[in-house]
Amino acid sequence: MTIQDSFLADNAKCGINVKWTDKLQIQDTKIIGYTQETKDLVKPPYFRKPCISSSFTNTPSGLRMPTAIRSWNREDNVGANLTNLHFMNFNHSDECASSIPLHFRVTDENRFNHFEYATFFKNVTIDGKKIMDTLASDQEGIKNIIIHDFDGSSDPLGQAIQGMLVSNKKYLTIFSNSTCIRYPEGASYCADECYRTVSLFIDQTDSDKFDLRVT
Repeated sequence: MTIQDSFLADNAKCGINVKWTDKLQIQDTKIIGYTQETKDLVKPPYFRKPCISSSFTNTPSGLRMPTAIRSWNREDNVGANLTNLHFMNFNHSDECASSIPLHFRVTDENRFNHFEYATFFKNVTIDGKKIMDTLASDQEGIKNIIIHDFDGSSDPLGQAIQGMLVSNKKYLTIFSNSTCIRYPEGASYCADECYRTVSLFIDQTDSDKFDLRVT
């Protein structure tokens, strides 16, 4: 599935809502949240206010991704490749303060309770300090989110050569000697790091006989 040359303006609930799609490619795209112009146009008494009315009950988000790959053992097992993307207008201090660029589908599809949707960024820029809603994901069981930023373009400080967007967990940030920069909603950016993930599967009937030791 490829999305290209899209311009998603003034999204009500979600700009791009991805459901059960592996090898997703989004490129050369702007994903835009609520603009001040739209807020002025849809304000009462003629329209309902965005973000707080019954018509807009979900957190306005730019991209909502799955957390697990549907079809394993393919050639590459890639979830999403995002190239030349610009997230903008998600940084609000009014009733739309819950807006977020990256949101994750925390439903019964989360088979392994951690982020397995291998995702790569290249030239992806995000305006404002908010990046992704890892707090909401954490509360529903997705504890470990790791996204590889190939060229450092998603670093809000604009200093990284490459980096990782991760859940703000000590066991993830410690690989960067705890120098990762914390951002709202439970996210951290670890500059100039390159992580890899490993999933271990064993027979559940014997799992109580083993202890896992990672060195």
